Amino acid sequence: VWATFESLRADAGMTFKRGIAMSFSELDRRFKSHNGFKVGSRIILTHVFDSYGFFNYGSKIAMSMADIERVFAVLDGKPSDPGALERAIRA
Repeated sequence: VWATFESLRADAGMTFKRGIAMSFSELDRRFKSHNGFKVGSRIILTHVFDSYGFFNYGSKIAMSMADIERVFAVLDGKPSDPGALERAIRA
């Protein structure tokens, strides 16, 4: 068990980078405001709301939004607050 935790800790940077790549690769390529190599002034997320206009808890959008928030926090040098965007949307 200890060896597994040590291995996971040692690979934390790569795991974080993999999560970043996965989150941004899942963004819709039909929109010209972003591509796989840079982020422009906006990010377009699909399936954030269900057909009734409520936050879509049935999709994995909340996890993707938390990953994107975490990336921006790291880039800004600020502490991460996963879920802040989701809370703001619900409010």
